[in-house]
Amino acid sequence: MKYKSYLIAILWGIQFCFTLPVSAQNTIQQQKDSLRRAIEQSDGTDKLRSYNRLYYLYMSEIADDRKMDTLLTLFGQTEAEAIRQGNVKMQGMVYGNTIISHINRNEYDKIIQKAPGYLDFYILHEQWKLYYQIHMQLITAYNLKGDYKKSGGRSKTNVRPCQSTEG
Repeated sequence: MKYKSYLIAILWGIQFCFTLPVSAQNTIQQQKDSLRRAIEQSDGTDKLRSYNRLYYLYMSEIADDRKMDTLLTLFGQTEAEAIRQGNVKMQGMVYGNTIISHINRNEYDKIIQKAPGYLDFYILHEQWKLYYQIHMQLITAYNLKGDYKKSGGRSKTNVRPCQSTEG
């Protein structure tokens, strides 16, 4: 009788383990659908807030390339809405998250292409925290590509020992 109880408990546990990820995925999809409807029906700050929530749901799924493509498209839509509304804070956040998405996909050429324009935007609008974060990502992208001269670092063949300034 104990054997039968253990077997039933194990079978229920296995079923629970398989249904939990499916229900969690359904919940995320429902949230995405709800936010898409909210974007269609809202204006102003509410619309930007809905875009923000939606792209954060996609950012949690970085392992899926198709979802990352959707995320980058969503960034473009959010950027356009932020520009339309004159919301430079949201625009700056979108630029930063775009760079992070490219880093997650090891797309260093895209970072090198986009980051200088984003850095100019941050300077113009005095968004220094984002400026420094993206500047560091640009340096990292150059280093990971092996372009040490553009990153401001030294190549392996050009390394010199530190010299003491003490007398």
